Parts: sequence; C-alpha cells; structure tokens
Amino acid sequence: MKFIYLTSKNYPGNTADHGFVQKQAESLVKVLGLDFVLVASGLVEGDLSRNIKSPFLKIRRGKILFYFFWSLFFYLSIKRKDKNILFFSNDAYLLSILIWWRKILGFKYKIVSDWHQLFKDWRDKYVALNSDYLITTTRVLKNRLVNDFKVDDKKVLVSYGGVNLDLFKAVPDDKNILREELNLPLNKKLIGYVGYFKTMGMDKGVGDIIEALKFLDENFIAVLVGGKEIEQKEYKKMAQDFGVLNRCIFVDRQEESNLIKYKKAMDILVIPYPNREHFREWGFPMKTYEYMASGVPIIYSNLNILDEVLNGLAVAYEAENVKDLADKIKGINIDSLKLSKKAQGVVKNYTWNERVSNIINFINK
Repeated sequence: MKFIYLTSKNYPGNTADHGFVQKQAESLVKVLGLDFVLVASGLVEGDLSRNIKSPFLKIRRGKILFYFFWSLFFYLSIKRKDKNILFFSNDAYLLSILIWWRKILGFKYKIVSDWHQLFKDWRDKYVALNSDYLITTTRVLKNRLVNDFKVDDKKVLVSYGGVNLDLFKAVPDDKNILREELNLPLNKKLIGYVGYFKTMGMDKGVGDIIEALKFLDENFIAVLVGGKEIEQKEYKKMAQDFGVLNRCIFVDRQEESNLIKYKKAMDILVIPYPNREHFREWGFPMKTYEYMASGVPIIYSNLNILDEVLNGLAVAYEAENVKDLADKIKGINIDSLKLSKKAQGVVKNYTWNERVSNIINFINK
C-alpha cells in the first residue's frame, strides 16, 4: 500500500496544524518507510526528505484550482507503479477533489479523512459519506459524524494523541533550575497557559485565567506563553483593567524545547476552553497530551470533549465560571499531584507513534 498524506499547506509554517501534520508524518514514515509519501509545498524540516513530494506552490490565491489538476496528474504518475494507493488528509477541499475525480473517472484509490473539526457547510457531509475510513481526535466528534451524517460507525476510528515523550524526558524536572533559566519567580505559585490566545478570532479562555487572579492572593502569578503580539497587547490591557497586570507574565512564542521547559516550570497548567460550539464539539487542544507529559497538575473546563481524556487525571471546573476556576486553583494539593503523576503514566498511550499505529491497524484490519 502506498500511503499518501496530502496537505495544501506551505512549509515552513508555525500554525498548530503545520505541527500536527509534520509530527504525524514523522511517525508514519517510521512505520511505513518508503511506502509513505507526504505531499506538502515547500521545505519540511526533519527526517522526511526521502518521503516528500513538493509541488513548490508559492501562490496564495488559486491553490484549490491548482490542486484540482495537480492531484489528477500526480495520481496518474504513481498508479503505474503502485496499484494499491491510499490518500490521507485533513484538508476538506483536497479530499473533495479526490472524491470528485474518483466518482468521475472511476479511480480505485482509498480515501481516509482525518477530522479535527466540522466546517458547517457542504464539505462535512460530502467528505464524510464518501470516505472509506474516517479518523477523529475525539469520541464527541465521531458521534457528530455518525449522528449528523449517518456515517457507518464501523468506518470511524477515534485515535487520541500525540506527544513525543523523548522531548520531555530530555528536560529536567527541577522547577527551580527551570525557573532560573527562564527568569521566572522562584517563590510564587505559577499558573501556566501555553499556546495562542485566540483561534478564529475567539478567545480560548485566557481572559478567564487573568480575571481569576482577582480572586487569588498575591502569591499567584499567571504565565501566559505563546500569544501573538496583537493578542498580548489586548490581554495586557485586560489585565490592567482587572488590576492584575503586575501578576501576569507574557512570553512570546518559543521553540518547542523551550515550551517544554515552561510547562514543567509551572505549578498548575490550565486548559480554560469556553463553552462554545467550536471548543465543545470538536476543538480538542493537542496541548492536553503535552500538559499530561509534563507531570504538572492540570485544571480544565468541564467540557465533555476534554473529559474524554482528562477525567480522573486532572481537576475540572465549570467552563466560563471564573470564580470556580480560582477556587480550583486554590484547591490544588497533594491529591492533585497524584493525579498529575497518573496522567503522566497514561499519556504513554497517546504518543504520535501510538496514534499512527492505531490508524494503520484500523485501515488494514
């Protein structure tokens, strides 16, 4: 089987989806070797040089039209050597193109759609019903596909993950050493958040962390890592309005190795997703697995999508209830530390290698 992972993203890139595709591809190549091909425009760093097929597309407009014809010629060029071909993608437009060509010309390749969200338009039903297999990041999202579009339950796999545990093992656990290196306070309780502050213009709950400081004493400091410059400006103004700016540390986007240091240096890590459709139904934060790998107590908003992974491993609070968030922060104790160690053990099942092995076994069964 020739496994073709197709994305229209241009590399290098720094979005969460860029990272997801690359890390998943790096694990796929370990399992499949030269039977795996990643189609991605530009230069992808890492161990994928022998497995890359790049259109080197630099235009921003007309990409879908380009891939409409390019995908046809690409398939015709490889089917002479490989009769058993599988296309895998989370790009709904590219999947739609592959489905259309297969319907019109009767091609025999398989299509596997990798679902991270719903688009709330024609693409959802069209791709869902015309995929041979569907992969979702959560059970909540699987249920939406099955219930909303009448997809055969047996065609859908929930595959959790991933995280690279080797990267976490390479960083020391001593918080004082890490805080000195990162120039963070040694004698404060650090509440950490890592990632962009917004997605598609929506607050990811970072404002709730800032507001929660009003209900906490001066010993608690919020460390907010990874916000864009325009986001930091907005949230600094918010912190100033709440009178807690002096207790907020804003940190620019960091390299992955540094991000792990920040996570491990915290006393608490928060996933403050609001109770809105995007976050409630499909927007599962991949940082969850990295938080678990850090060994730091996690507090998360009580959405079912987060409960799937974190129930019994972290502390939940009522989504968008800032006072409840503050109370849960104050309540972190030795039992919470036990939960974090349990989470650190469970996350061994959620590595990138485990995720792709589950996907390949599901397809081949």
